[in-house]
Amino acid sequence: MNSFTWCAALSTFALGAALTSSSAQEPRATANVYRPAEAGWLEREVYRSPVDANLSVEFVDVLVGTGRATVVKAFPTGALLDVQAGAAIVTVDRKQQRIAPGVVIRIDQGQMLSIDNRKGERPFVARLIRIDSRR
Repeated sequence: MNSFTWCAALSTFALGAALTSSSAQEPRATANVYRPAEAGWLEREVYRSPVDANLSVEFVDVLVGTGRATVVKAFPTGALLDVQAGAAIVTVDRKQQRIAPGVVIRIDQGQMLSIDNRKGERPFVARLIRIDSRR
């Protein structure tokens, strides 16, 4: 996905959410608890767009505990990782950086992500926004 597609996807989602009544949206996850998704990676679904849309958007909170590290082999869709709490070393396709709350990282489709929180003083928490254009 290029930068224009990312902007269009987020704008479409924002406008669609503002124009849609809450009863027309998909229901929230029934249990608002973190569940294991990858080794060292816990997640909980916050929002998922309707299945019939041309653009699928999913908001997922992710947590990597203190003293943990995780690797997500390859993202099936594009995504944004919005760091909420903690500080960790994040690697996207061999490009490593230390990140802290407020940082947003772009992950393109097929890229590998690893989060190393082994030296972190608190859990690493981020909101993962998965974006899939079904065209």
